[in-house]
Amino acid sequence: MEKLKLIYNILESLNNGHEPQFNDYEVDKDTFGDVVEIMQNDGLISGATVSRGGSGNKVQIVLLNTARVEVKGLNYLKENQ
Repeated sequence: MEKLKLIYNILESLNNGHEPQFNDYEVDKDTFGDVVEIMQNDGLISGATVSRGGSGNKVQIVLLNTARVEVKGLNYLKENQ
């Protein structure tokens, strides 16, 4: 799945009150974690946790249970419907 589509889908899921998981989107945990970090760093979401470790600093855990969509994320959803 292309990253821009993944961003939209994660935002939509969070906005609808769901906690998305990497296996919901047919992507690996590293890709999912990278995209969540991008979203948080860009101000689309807040409250997400991405933990990395081990060989290659791979994504170990992605937690979105306390994540919320920020105004910038809501605008992204509106502009990309």
